[in-house]
Amino acid sequence: MRRNTRSEQKSTSSLKKMTMLALNNTILGMSTRTRKLSKSAMLRENLPKRLKGRRDNDSLE
Repeated sequence: MRRNTRSEQKSTSSLKKMTMLALNNTILGMSTRTRKLSKSAMLRENLPKRLKGRRDNDSLE
């Protein structure tokens, strides 16, 4: 009986570790995608300003 309890504890512990690793990977992946999306959004936000600046410079020449 005692062996079963120990083996159950080991498998539960292993399952917990694997679950935590999976959750950590998911969270890290989400933060990476969020960073990429925010950079993309900033680029899109700044693009019209850059284009406007170029048009103004072109009209001066």
